[in-house]
Amino acid sequence: MFIPTIDVQARGCRPSLINARYTRRNIYVLFVLLHSWLAASCGILTEAPGGDAAYQSNYPADFAEFLHENNAHSDYNELVYFLASHGVQRIVPVWQLLQQGSDWKSHSLPKYALPPRENWSDMVNTLVFLKYDLIPYIGPVRVLSGFRTPNYNQLAGGAGKSRHLKFSALDLRPVAQIERSQLHGILQNRWNNFGRKYDLGLGLYASTRFHIDTGGFRQW
Repeated sequence: MFIPTIDVQARGCRPSLINARYTRRNIYVLFVLLHSWLAASCGILTEAPGGDAAYQSNYPADFAEFLHENNAHSDYNELVYFLASHGVQRIVPVWQLLQQGSDWKSHSLPKYALPPRENWSDMVNTLVFLKYDLIPYIGPVRVLSGFRTPNYNQLAGGAGKSRHLKFSALDLRPVAQIERSQLHGILQNRWNNFGRKYDLGLGLYASTRFHIDTGGFRQW
């Protein structure tokens, strides 16, 4: 299937890459200020198809159960607002970022997990790359694995220093049908052109599943 591209040079204003030394205090202050401003003005998620319902509260029943059992509604909403303050909350549904993996049942581990607040900023650059320099070329994507706890990562066979542990890595699959060879060609092109800018890690697999992170310039 042919996937048309768009002129990304004409896409207008885009956020700068977040400084890796962004302090926790700065993040908290920024969140409080922008939370109030966004909620009082134009809303949080008006840009995405489906609006707020699709990207913030219209999550599956098992995720709603996870939030309830862990008393995590407030933490999840704060994460949504934090990502909104950086303009990256509408690229994929936020709840998908908290899915540990697709093999959680076989490990008898929770399907979802909340990342520590100090790691929230690590996801920003990954989503910026996804929004501006990948999705325009392959279309929407589905998150198969986002944040992982150390226990889950170990049982899933993840690397000891996996960027999933730092909330900067995503395992993804295109929503649209696309040949593996075409997908890999696009991903290789994106890595060649933008890998150093984003400090991008790229993993290519036997299927159309692939890995990206912004925790080190490398490929496998």
